[in-house]
Amino acid sequence: MLEGLWSVEFETATGYDGAGVVVFETTKIFGGSDNYYYLGNYQVERDGKIKIETEIIHYAGAKTSIFGKLDRYVVLWEGYLSGKTSVFKGCLHDDPLNKVNIRLIKRAELP
Repeated sequence: MLEGLWSVEFETATGYDGAGVVVFETTKIFGGSDNYYYLGNYQVERDGKIKIETEIIHYAGAKTSIFGKLDRYVVLWEGYLSGKTSVFKGCLHDDPLNKVNIRLIKRAELP
């Protein structure tokens, strides 16, 4: 159920701020937004919890990440699927107190 094309919205303390798309395919993640692309891995644990590690890399335009003007950073998320829309809790890999949530909305199945 996780494999497919998803839109992603980033939630900070001030609300949803920024969006992109991601493809989940065979434990890999590929995606991006207007200024950053995403590469990562995910695993599904026995209890259904999903753990995601994503490297987010600046490639064009302004450096406008939700964590500031960064070239590259790693975010860890975890959560459970709850239908076609799910919210995952996350934090910066190097700063666990710097938190961010994502809302995933499934847009298409993989062929």
